[in-house]
Amino acid sequence: MSDQARVRAYQAERPVAVVGLVGPDGTAWWTVRDIAARTGTAVHTVQARRVRGALPFPDGRGGYRGRQLLWDPQRIEAWIARRTPQPGEVTAAELAVRLGVSANHIYRLTARRRLPAPTRRGRTACWAAAQVEAIVVAAEAKRACWTEAQAAEVVGLSRERMRQLRAQGTGPAASIRQSTARRERLWYRPADVRAWARARRAAP
Repeated sequence: MSDQARVRAYQAERPVAVVGLVGPDGTAWWTVRDIAARTGTAVHTVQARRVRGALPFPDGRGGYRGRQLLWDPQRIEAWIARRTPQPGEVTAAELAVRLGVSANHIYRLTARRRLPAPTRRGRTACWAAAQVEAIVVAAEAKRACWTEAQAAEVVGLSRERMRQLRAQGTGPAASIRQSTARRERLWYRPADVRAWARARRAAP
C-alpha cells in the first residue's frame, strides 16, 4: 500500500464531523463514527474502548438488521466530561514539566504512594492546583537538602555509620522525613550538617 493510500485509509477511519442519526420520534443518536469524530480518535480506537468496557453501554441498535450500535449523545458528553481534566486540574505530564522529570517518573512515584492520590480521568492522572503547589514546594525543599548518603560523604563518614549515629540519637537533625513501606528516607539541610560536623570535631 502506498503512502497516499495509507493516509486516505487513516482519514477514512478518523471522521472529522459528527453526523448522527435521527429516529422516527426525532430522537438524536450517535454511532461509533460520531463518537470517534467527537473525541478526535479513530473508529477502531472507539471500538477497542467498547470491547474493554471503557465506553458506555449502547442505548440501542439501528441500521440494517439492527447491526449499528447507537448511543445517547448526552450520555457520551457526560462520559467525555468525566475523562477530561477539569479547569484547575494538572495532569501527570504537566506536573512532570513543573518538576523537571518524565511523566513515567510521576506515575512511578504515584504507584509508590510518594505523591497524593490523583483523580483519574480515564487513564490520565490529575491533581488539584493546591496539591500541585504543595508537591512543587516539597520537591524544591528536597533539592535544597542533602540525602543521607550525601551528608555522610561530606562529613567523611560511611552511610552505615551515619545510620548508627542516627539510631543513637547523636546524628544531625533531619529536616525532611519520608516513610515508605520499605524504609524511611531522610534529607538534611547543609547548614545543619556542617554545624553538627563542627560540633562533633570540637567535642572532647
